[in-house]
Amino acid sequence: MNIHIFVAVILFNSYLSNCSPAPDSICNKKASYIFTEPTGNIYSPGYLSNSSYPEDLDCQWTILVPTSEYLRIKIEDLDLDETSNCDGDSLTFNVLSNISKSFLYRRICGTEKPNDFLVANFPLLSIEFKSDYIFSGRGFHISWSTQKKINSCKPNEIQCSLGNCFPLSSLCDGKFDCYDGSDELECPNKPTAEYTCGNTKINPDTSGYTFRILGGDPVIPGSWPWQADLQFSIMWPSGHFCGGALIHPQYVLTAGHCIAAYPKPESVRVVLGNHNSFKKDNFEQIRLVDSIVTYNATPPEYDFMNDISLIKLKVPINITDGVNPVCLADSLKPLKTGTKCYVTGWGDTHGTGNSGILKQLPVEIVDLKECADPDSVDLEGKGQVCVRAGGGGTGVCSGDSGGPLVCLVDNQWYLYGIASQVTGATLLGPICGEGKGNAVYATVASKLSWINDRIKELEQMP
Repeated sequence: MNIHIFVAVILFNSYLSNCSPAPDSICNKKASYIFTEPTGNIYSPGYLSNSSYPEDLDCQWTILVPTSEYLRIKIEDLDLDETSNCDGDSLTFNVLSNISKSFLYRRICGTEKPNDFLVANFPLLSIEFKSDYIFSGRGFHISWSTQKKINSCKPNEIQCSLGNCFPLSSLCDGKFDCYDGSDELECPNKPTAEYTCGNTKINPDTSGYTFRILGGDPVIPGSWPWQADLQFSIMWPSGHFCGGALIHPQYVLTAGHCIAAYPKPESVRVVLGNHNSFKKDNFEQIRLVDSIVTYNATPPEYDFMNDISLIKLKVPINITDGVNPVCLADSLKPLKTGTKCYVTGWGDTHGTGNSGILKQLPVEIVDLKECADPDSVDLEGKGQVCVRAGGGGTGVCSGDSGGPLVCLVDNQWYLYGIASQVTGATLLGPICGEGKGNAVYATVASKLSWINDRIKELEQMP
C-alpha cells in the first residue's frame, strides 16, 4: 500500500472524532486535526475574531503532503512572543517520515515573518502551537499550497537559498542581490571588496557603561562590525546559540565547544551586522556555512584548553559601514595584565534588561591564575587568557560563548580572544557574574599559524 494512503488511513481512524469544519476553533492537546486539501489556512485561536490567543495552549494540525509534490508553507501574519530559540510561545513544524519517526523542521516565534519554505519527500507535516502564561499576541495566519516543482519564481527569476526570488539578469553580476548572497555562490568570480581590518566607520561608545551590565550595555548599531551571530538554522527569527568574530570576508572564528553542539555546516546560519536578534537590522547579512574546522579535533569533538573553531562561509560578506573584519592579534602585540579591552554578545541578561540586543562590556586582563581550574585551565600553555568583567552580577554569560575579546591598539581593534568558559557550574545550572566575574577566553595569537594554514587549505579545496 502507498505510504501516504497507509499513513492517512491510520491517522484518520485515530483522529476521526476531531475532524471539524472550523479550523480556527480547533485546539486539541490529545490529537491532531488532519488536512487533506491541496490548499488551506490555519489560524491561531481567536485570530479571526481579532482577539489574542489564550494562554497555556497546545494546538496540533497535520497536513497530508501529496505524492511527488511540494508543500509550500507561507506565514501570512505573525505576532508571538520573542524568545531566544523560541522557548516561549512558538510554532513548531515537524516532518514525519513514517508512523513512528518525526523530525524538527522549523520553529518560529516573534513578529518577523520568515520566507516561505517547502516540504518534500515526507508524507506528513505536523504543526504544533504552544503558548505559555507570560504573553499573548495577535497570533498567526498560516497558508499552504502544493506545487509540482521546487522553484516557484517567475520564468525570468531565480530562487535564492532562503526562498526569495530575484531577476535572472542579476545572476553573477558581482552584487549580492539575494539576502544570503546565494546569487553569487556558483559564479567563477565572487564579489570581493577592499577593507582595512579593525576599523570602525561607526565608533563604539567606550566612555563608560550603566548598571545593566550582566550581559553588557546596548551597543551603537554597527559599532562592532566583526560581531557574528551563530544561529541554529531551523529556528526563526533567533536561533542564537553562540557568538563569533569575522576575521576575513569569508571566515569567522568561534569557540570549539559551540560547534560541538552543531557540527554540521547545514545546521548553522551566520548573521553579520545583527543588532536585535528578533528584528531585521539595516546592516544585517545572512550567510550559510560551507565548512567548519576545529583546532586539534574533528567536530563534534574539541580541545577545551584550545577552544577555537574556524567557519568558512559559502559566500563572502559584503563590506559595509556595519560589517567589517577585525584584525588578528599576534605575538608582537602581547596582552599585558591590566589591559582594558571589550567583549560583546547576546548572552543571557537574567533580568537586567535589553534581552535580544547586542551588548558590550569593558573588561580587564588579569593573571590566568585568577581563572585557575585544574580541569579546564592550562597555566603552562599560551592558549588561554583570563578577563575580569566586574563581578557582583556583572559579567559574560550563557550565549556569549564564541564571542570576541577585542582591544584597541594604535587606533585599530585586534581580536585577542574567543569566549570559552564564561559561566560557573552549580547543581542548579550555570551561573554568571559571580565573584569577580572572571571568564576564560581562548587566545588568538597562539593559534595564528593554525588559522592561516586552515584558510589556505580551505581556499584550495574545490
